[in-house]
Amino acid sequence: MNELLKSNNPPLEAEHIQLKDVIGEGHVFLARLQKQIMQIQAALEAVLDEGRHIKCLIESYKTILHPICMIPDDIIHKIFLTYHFEAVIERQGRESLNRQFMPLVLFQVCRDWRKITLSTSLLWSFITLDFELYRNEQMCQNLLQMHLQ
Repeated sequence: MNELLKSNNPPLEAEHIQLKDVIGEGHVFLARLQKQIMQIQAALEAVLDEGRHIKCLIESYKTILHPICMIPDDIIHKIFLTYHFEAVIERQGRESLNRQFMPLVLFQVCRDWRKITLSTSLLWSFITLDFELYRNEQMCQNLLQMHLQ
């Protein structure tokens, strides 16, 4: 076969038949290899999926054991109030209903902090609005209503 590849001569009849047989066998062998490749790829994907699942479980369990979860609610409540009153003094006269308004930030951290934030009425007692920031009264009312809800 190497001699045929090196020349431009056509194969003899017997060589022609032999080449067709080799090509046919090659296609069968290639089909088997492709089937094996697909099976191996499926197995690899299953292992990768399992690895991603285990990684998510580990991260979830680490969250449960995070030190902040061990702090009692009343201590978190006091920390919130202390920080809030310092922030009120620092931000005096500035707009409250923006993304940096401390109760709104704490409210979005997690379910427990949302509960503490909502149950601490003093955090919400210093809302200030700068009506000059809004183009129309309706926009201001909508923003205020959204935050109060």
